[in-house]
Amino acid sequence: MRNLTIVGGGITGLTAAFYAERYLPEDVSITLLEASGRLGGKIDTFETGEFAVERGPDSYVFRKTAMTELIQNVGLGDEIVRNGVGQAYVLHRDGLHPIPKQTVMGIPLDVDAFKDTTLLSEEEHAALREMLLSPPDVAPRRQTSR
Repeated sequence: MRNLTIVGGGITGLTAAFYAERYLPEDVSITLLEASGRLGGKIDTFETGEFAVERGPDSYVFRKTAMTELIQNVGLGDEIVRNGVGQAYVLHRDGLHPIPKQTVMGIPLDVDAFKDTTLLSEEEHAALREMLLSPPDVAPRRQTSR
C-alpha cells in the first residue's frame, strides 16, 4: 500500500484530495491533514443581518469554468448561490462598501473609478490620485564600460 498525505484543508488541499481519490489507483491511501477545526481554509461564509458575507483570498467568478466544473464534480452544483443584488460589497472598517463601478474584479479601469468610493479615506484618495497621475520617478541608467 502506498500513502499520499495532503497537508492543508483549504481549497487547494481539498481539490488535490478530490482528484487524487478520483484518479490514483485504489492501492494509494490518502490522508488529508488540517490544523484548524474546519475545512475550507480562508474561504468562509457567514451571515450578518440580511447579508451573506464571503471571506477569502479571492472570490469565485462563475465564468471561470474550472471552478464551476470542480463544484459540479463534487456534487455541489445545486448549492451555487449567485449574487442576487447585482452589486458586490467589501466588508471594511465600519461596514459594507460597494465595489466601485468601472472596475474589473476591483481593479480600476481608469483613475476616476475610485473617486467616489467609501472604501478609501480622504488621505487614501489623495495618495491614490497622486500615485496614478504622477509620472514615475525613474533615475537615468548609468553606462558601464567593459
